[in-house]
Amino acid sequence: MKNKLNIFIRVMKHLIKKILREHTSWQPSDDDKWNKLEKDLRYVVERLIERHKDSWGGDQYEVMGAIEQVLEGMFAKVER
Repeated sequence: MKNKLNIFIRVMKHLIKKILREHTSWQPSDDDKWNKLEKDLRYVVERLIERHKDSWGGDQYEVMGAIEQVLEGMFAKVER
């Protein structure tokens, strides 16, 4: 599970950076803040997967895909 979660976290981190670059003039300059964000995101995602995987047939990949779709939908609705 840890390996799958690591891949998911990297993908989500990339998507978040991409969204921020598209909607602001923000540029990553401090790796420490990304490390802290990744740690917090990992904590939350692990708990979300455990909480919801039974609803998705016990498949953590299904839960991760659903989380990704929810996040993409949330950011698609945001207008700046």
